[in-house]
Amino acid sequence: MKLKNGETLTLFESASPYCYTKLDLKNQSSIVVQGNVVIYTGELTVQNDSQVNTAGKPTQLIIQVTTNKKVKLQDEVRVVAGIYAPQSKAKVKDNVVLYGALVATRIKVKHGAAIHYDEALAEVGPSIGNADPNLRSWREL
Repeated sequence: MKLKNGETLTLFESASPYCYTKLDLKNQSSIVVQGNVVIYTGELTVQNDSQVNTAGKPTQLIIQVTTNKKVKLQDEVRVVAGIYAPQSKAKVKDNVVLYGALVATRIKVKHGAAIHYDEALAEVGPSIGNADPNLRSWREL
């Protein structure tokens, strides 16, 4: 699924879960969520002033990345969701704001980006087995 040039994709709870090989948002595109939605994707890229679920709550949209491909959130995007990419590396940069959660093997947050964790996602996120996520290191850039 590739969205660009201001395109909007509306996702409905009645059709959830959605499955995409790749989810790619660019150039002021957006995803609007009606109800509680789950997306499974092999790859996630959100760039160039795009918006994901900005009128909703983080618990309304769970994005599960099913491969080890990189997760990229960059260039002034706004995302309100729980993103679970336990096999992937993630880059969050260039004034991105993420409200929700991001789980990945490694997360780089750079150039004015921010992640605001929503504790309500602890109750609705996908199971990751017996492993409890923990912070292994932290470095301010």
